[in-house]
Amino acid sequence: MVVHGLMCMMLVSLVVREDNGMARLMRLGPIARIGQISYGIYLYHLFALAVVMKAFELLGWTGWGWILILYYALAILISEISFRTLEHYFMRFRRKGWERAQPA
Repeated sequence: MVVHGLMCMMLVSLVVREDNGMARLMRLGPIARIGQISYGIYLYHLFALAVVMKAFELLGWTGWGWILILYYALAILISEISFRTLEHYFMRFRRKGWERAQPA
C-alpha cells in the first residue's frame, strides 16, 4: 500500500501543477506523444498482447522479455494508427461543432 500511495501522490503532484520537477521530462517529444495516444493504448493493449502471445505460441518461441517488448511496440503501433485515422477523423467533428457553438 505504501508504494501505491506514493505513486498516487506523485501523480497528483504532476497533475496539480504544471511547473513541477518532471515538467521538462514530460514535455519530451516521445513521452508527450505517448500521452496523446494513451487512450488508444488503453483500448488496444490486450488485443496486442493476444496477437503477440499467439504468434509466440505458433512459432514455439519463449521469453517473456521479448513478449513484453513486442507487446508494447505493437500496442503503441496500433494506437498510433488509430489516432491518425479514427480519432483524427472524429476530432474534426468536435472542432467544427465547437466553432458553431461559439457566440457571434
